[in-house]
Amino acid sequence: MKKVFKSIVSIIMVAAIVFTLAAPSLAANDPVVARIYVITYLEGTSWTDHAWVYFENLSENSVKVGLYNLPAGEGVSVGCFAASRDDGYGIYYNIESYCANKYGQTGWVSISKDITKSQLQKATDKILSIRNGWDFIFNCMYFAFSVWNAATGDNLVSLVFPVFGQLMLKARGGRKGPQMFVPEKTRVYRQKGRGDNAYLMLVSEKSLNKAI
Repeated sequence: MKKVFKSIVSIIMVAAIVFTLAAPSLAANDPVVARIYVITYLEGTSWTDHAWVYFENLSENSVKVGLYNLPAGEGVSVGCFAASRDDGYGIYYNIESYCANKYGQTGWVSISKDITKSQLQKATDKILSIRNGWDFIFNCMYFAFSVWNAATGDNLVSLVFPVFGQLMLKARGGRKGPQMFVPEKTRVYRQKGRGDNAYLMLVSEKSLNKAI
């Protein structure tokens, strides 16, 4: 019996050593490359405001967010819009980043998490596969929470109105921010299509001439 016990202990110790030695290698293969934020913004007492996700590139190389090539040290916002943008319903890149900075908008509530290369890929897969449109249920908050959940493994629930989303974020310690990177207008896009058929289209001037 003692021999069996010693054998079991030895196996456990060997497994622990192997895992310890392998851990740095696993981390090297899946390093942290970005920070994702999920953000809600309310204007006054409106119940139909906005939610989106924002990515910061923490690596030394360009990374892919959806269809967008995000340079090192920069950020990109990704959100879903309806009639408030002249280029139609669907997914946009950098509308929030550009327009919020242009019109001096602040006061949104967010939570954030650093994500690895594989987690960022899950966010990209979700952005490309999710329904590229907008309706009352599958709206901006549904999009933002779905991408956040895909990247982080979280379980934020979309309850239609961003005010409910903001209450959820505040309950998790949400705070104001982040200060988003200011892109050139030539780097603001709408995503057309989905999956392998998706591509980026430069937005029109009219889509930029209004706050988020």
